[in-house]
Amino acid sequence: MAVINSLENVDSRLVSFFQDLKRTLPGVYVFESRRSWARQAKLYAACKAGTGSCPAAASGSSAHQFGKALDINGFSAVENRKSIESVLVRHPDIEWGVDWKQSDPPHFQIRNWRKGLGPSFSEIIIDGGYWVWIVIAIILIYVLGR
Repeated sequence: MAVINSLENVDSRLVSFFQDLKRTLPGVYVFESRRSWARQAKLYAACKAGTGSCPAAASGSSAHQFGKALDINGFSAVENRKSIESVLVRHPDIEWGVDWKQSDPPHFQIRNWRKGLGPSFSEIIIDGGYWVWIVIAIILIYVLGR
């Protein structure tokens, strides 16, 4: 589960933001871009167990998995805040995790990144009513297996 730090398959708005940020703060670099489901699950489990850094979203609910987020290092959120905010003004589609309830200063993502991705797996199963068919299938397997 290697850390992916390339801008390949990352939303073009994030790429443009990063390039602009790099012109303003030349020392910044992408620490992590896209994540596999396995890596996201590992990060989430470590966060919940208290052995890793938080916040970390559950697998399937991280913008990193969809190319909609970057973790950027090489800056100080305190010392470089005004410079970063001046770049963010030029990129209104990007939000910064620094002021979140669980602050995440390296994290930058597309605002409302879920929009256009379609329903989540849980929305399909629970809200879509498929859970009824799953229960029926389990009962049939159990009854026919006797």
